[in-house]
Amino acid sequence: MKYVNEAYDFVNHAWSKGKIQKLIAPLEGLAYCTTVKGFKEVGLGVQPEESNYFNFFYPKGRFHDSLYGDDFPAKDLVSDCICEAVKQYIEGANSEFNVPFVRILIDLMSNPRFTYLGDGETEKKYVHVIPDDDNAYLLALKGEFLAKFHFGSKSDADDEYRAEFTSEEIDEMRKMSDLAIDWSKVNYESA
Repeated sequence: MKYVNEAYDFVNHAWSKGKIQKLIAPLEGLAYCTTVKGFKEVGLGVQPEESNYFNFFYPKGRFHDSLYGDDFPAKDLVSDCICEAVKQYIEGANSEFNVPFVRILIDLMSNPRFTYLGDGETEKKYVHVIPDDDNAYLLALKGEFLAKFHFGSKSDADDEYRAEFTSEEIDEMRKMSDLAIDWSKVNYESA
């Protein structure tokens, strides 16, 4: 069954694959809602027609991680969250605050740092602050939610800094008073 092996390895074999499978199995009949961060019953293996829903066993679309500035397939987020939810469920199983598995999973997937992008690719742009200067591109430190910046060339983007931003991130940066940029003179280039 889908996700069982990953979760089994993630929890270091703390539970049997059979127990994990029993815990995860009901997800095949549920669909996650990306707009209200909840779920609904849809029937085993049914993919809802609404664009803002997807079955946990058949995730569709992509998510954006605002902390790291990355986009990734929905199946990766679902898999990671299921593994973490299994771990948290096992850890809380013997406590007085035993939270239902699906509630743990929904809480993990509803983290505000994840934005559902739908089925299409998200266009990213370079922010060229001084158009005549090749070292005047805005770069942001990865892992910080648009908190630390410096200027450099597009090629200065590396494991530590990124130079590509979504339209939503650019809108957020425009609102930052501590970022002294004349936004009317900025050029946006497709990444």
